[in-house]
Amino acid sequence: THLRLPANHPGFLGNYSPQTTYWDLTIRETKVKEKSIQVTAITERMLDSVQIRNTVGGLLLYLQPTDSLAQKLAPGDRILVRASVHPIEGPKNPQVFHFARYMAGKGVYHRAYAGPDDWIKTGHLHAPLSDLFHRIRSNCLAILADYLPGKQELAIGAALITGQRHVMDEEVRQAYTATGAVHVLAVSGLHIGMIYLGISWLLGLLGWKEHPKRWLRSIILLLSVWGFALFTGGSASVLRAATMFSFIILGEALHRKQNIYNSIAASAFVLLCLEPLLLRDVGFQLSYLAVIGIVFFQGRIYRALYVRHRLGNYLWKLTAVSIAAQLTTLPISLYYFHQFPFYFWLSGWIVVPGAMLILAVGLLLLVLAKVPFIGGILGWLLFHLIEWMNNSIFQIGRLPGGLLEGIWLGTEAVLLLYTTLICLMAGLAKKNLHWIKIGLCALLFVAALNDLDLQKSVRQKTICIYHVPGHTVIDFFEGRTTYCFSDLPEIAPTMMYPTTNFREYSRIKQVRHINTGDMLMQAPHLLAYGNSIRFLNKSIAILNNAPLTVPTQPTRTDYLIISGKPGLSFAQLDRYYHFKTIVFDASNRRSLVTKWKKVCKEKGWDYYDINEEGAMILQLE
Repeated sequence: THLRLPANHPGFLGNYSPQTTYWDLTIRETKVKEKSIQVTAITERMLDSVQIRNTVGGLLLYLQPTDSLAQKLAPGDRILVRASVHPIEGPKNPQVFHFARYMAGKGVYHRAYAGPDDWIKTGHLHAPLSDLFHRIRSNCLAILADYLPGKQELAIGAALITGQRHVMDEEVRQAYTATGAVHVLAVSGLHIGMIYLGISWLLGLLGWKEHPKRWLRSIILLLSVWGFALFTGGSASVLRAATMFSFIILGEALHRKQNIYNSIAASAFVLLCLEPLLLRDVGFQLSYLAVIGIVFFQGRIYRALYVRHRLGNYLWKLTAVSIAAQLTTLPISLYYFHQFPFYFWLSGWIVVPGAMLILAVGLLLLVLAKVPFIGGILGWLLFHLIEWMNNSIFQIGRLPGGLLEGIWLGTEAVLLLYTTLICLMAGLAKKNLHWIKIGLCALLFVAALNDLDLQKSVRQKTICIYHVPGHTVIDFFEGRTTYCFSDLPEIAPTMMYPTTNFREYSRIKQVRHINTGDMLMQAPHLLAYGNSIRFLNKSIAILNNAPLTVPTQPTRTDYLIISGKPGLSFAQLDRYYHFKTIVFDASNRRSLVTKWKKVCKEKGWDYYDINEEGAMILQLE
């Protein structure tokens, strides 16, 4: 892993200064979005006025969405870009999604922006197999677009059949996430299993199970499984499934008795040898944990309840699979996503058979689309299958109490929960209560950690000045209540995104808003008068573009927040305020802040730049 990390290579992109220069790139992936065309590329060389240097590392390049040539870029294209490269910034607010860490897991550490005149296409890296599958995918997407006129139907069809999820809108993604069905949108073991069983059935009809045709059967199965895996883009989940099924196919060819756990371990070992960074991939972690859970728990859960009716028995099987997968993925899912969908079992009744039907009909459509009449029937059927599945998921999402949000687990709690799970598995496998008791002890420690966090939240006294571009947002945490001072409406998305996660993490139950127009706001330990706020033993003054009443003597304050362009000379601030620290919030233009920071250095004033350093968090008492 150390050797594969670009940051450990002497030619790492980050070793060069962020000056504007030329970069020779090979495109790995493109995504056309509303505000930009996002290109993930591998840097090959850097060209400056002195020399050409070989470089290592991924680059996230943003091109303009109106650039018609950029819209035609494809994986494997070589481009020469004139741009200034900078590290991908970490989150500017506490507990929000760490995009820089996510991209680092993919080997991408830097970003750049380029206009239509700042780049040219220089060629194409010839990779016959990759180019072939890219062309096939593009043609298949075009066929699906012809038969699936609805945007949401096309998004689901593209995800399930071709593995392309970039056309999916946020509404559909949120609906599937909230009902615990988002896993079906990633091509995985379900899809590979269908390909394996379908081809096995067809070859079985030909009698290709016995020697010497057994080896030919295995070769066809391997080609089918890996062909579909590469066709859908080779995500972590599909690579895991394809590798595991490959071991199963080879075992059948050798007449070896299969141990499914050995197949799982071997597939993980092979994939990690080829790409160690997969270990950081959330999809890789979840897919393996889900498979282990299904293999170990599904049979035990299913046998716990006997259902005579055929339909009821089938639904119970699906429920057992869903519960088994949830058991092993729950701790890490809560750690990453902080929510739990209660109706995951109900959505499983819909999406598992629905996905199987959609995949089968979709593959038939791709093959028979040009056949008159048949293509039309298959397209109509595919559209209505996806429409039915989407409508069902949206209906489940409207059921009351379907989603528990705001669950924050620490690393210690996750490790203890998996200790509990491993002990439970050991106890069931060995039929030994001793392991169950150890697991219950670990669970008690989880409860103790939760109680400690709760007590800590009851006693917390914190000030957080958020990074919200163009606006001022300040939270005053006292116990499980926060008082929010802001120039934004209470439910404005601009304010909800940077604040929600930190409030949930801090276990806030009540939010009281202090609008900047309020003349007076009182609470047990908070007093807000105009743009002056006192919270416990700290005082804050906010200086913005509002008319300033010149005080007869300087106002004393601990923190002076500069918001927007103040209506007085910055160099004369000390004539009006006696302060300990100046805080430049994210509503200020960076060019102005740069000038102001020079003045601060000249006068010896302490300052904090939220645009540069992120949200300012003050722990009181």
